[in-house]
Amino acid sequence: MRFKLPEAAFRKLCRLVKQRDEELAETYQSIIGEWPPSRGEVHHAKHAGSGGPDKEDNLIHLSYETHRFKAHGLSGTRKQYMDEQIKTYLNCHAVKEWRKEHEMELQELYKTEEERRIKKKRAGCIPKKPKWAKY
Repeated sequence: MRFKLPEAAFRKLCRLVKQRDEELAETYQSIIGEWPPSRGEVHHAKHAGSGGPDKEDNLIHLSYETHRFKAHGLSGTRKQYMDEQIKTYLNCHAVKEWRKEHEMELQELYKTEEERRIKKKRAGCIPKKPKWAKY
């Protein structure tokens, strides 16, 4: 089951991802090859349709052009190269340090999804049949 945040929490997470990429602009530019966009789209490194979670370590803020033509483009080699660059950026030291600094904020966002999952799991449980019931 995919880790999917409610829409409001996902929007907050997107703002955090944009903030992260702006704060780490030098690192972003050296790895991705362009400066972080002021406007753009948040991209899942592992796509949501493939079970990619709505978590900070799976998201990056890309310009519209980069997102459309490089991350989701028709050229397989260009897409593969972009995927490698994104993974390199998300696993670099600067991003890991940023993640540690904002860990409490991120955990607070993830907590809403964990609570929803528990409630959904409990609602789906079927109570055991009482001993006195025939069927």
